[in-house]
Amino acid sequence: MGVIRVPGQAVEPRARRGQKLPYLEEEGRECSAFPVHTAIVRENERVIIRGLNEADAPAFRALRLRALHEHPEAFGASYEDALATPVEGMAARLRHDDTWPYNFVLGAFDNTDALIGMIGFMRQSGEKVRHKGAIWGMYVARESVGLGMGRALMERAIVEARQQPGLEQIELTVVSTNEAARHLYQSVGFIVYGVEPQALKVGGEYVDEDLMVLRLL
Repeated sequence: MGVIRVPGQAVEPRARRGQKLPYLEEEGRECSAFPVHTAIVRENERVIIRGLNEADAPAFRALRLRALHEHPEAFGASYEDALATPVEGMAARLRHDDTWPYNFVLGAFDNTDALIGMIGFMRQSGEKVRHKGAIWGMYVARESVGLGMGRALMERAIVEARQQPGLEQIELTVVSTNEAARHLYQSVGFIVYGVEPQALKVGGEYVDEDLMVLRLL
């Protein structure tokens, strides 16, 4: 998960359709399978949060590469592997799948329409595991850290995921030493249920990860 700072106070995560959370305002427009939302990150400063699609692949790839390069310890994927993946490969990851429409990636765009933050959600289709989903690829560009972007993205992802039938819990992993990110996740309802020792090996050094879950029922 990306390294972010924690603004504001804890937020009750049990929002239902139509309920607004702090930082979020409904907009009447549609983009891909998701509504477009305005996130109020600071007085007079707003960003657009919407679902990414294939047309966003170049910007998504660039931001993903930046995240992996700046924080290799925070992601399971490597910069080298992502660099070897062409834009077409990234586009496939953003393509809507009518047979399993539950996976999504949300992006945050500033007033110049630049992609400055992202968060992914993935849900497996197997009968025994489809009650679970996972947050992945959380990242906010360094110049936008501290504005509440991470919270706004996480809240929006939770709201979108909650609308999926049969989903009972959302999971994520976070580097055990990343207290700021863990604090943010706890503030929206995630709890730590375990630790995976030596979850990643980065530059010859091992990294432990906290395992976190948000129960929806």
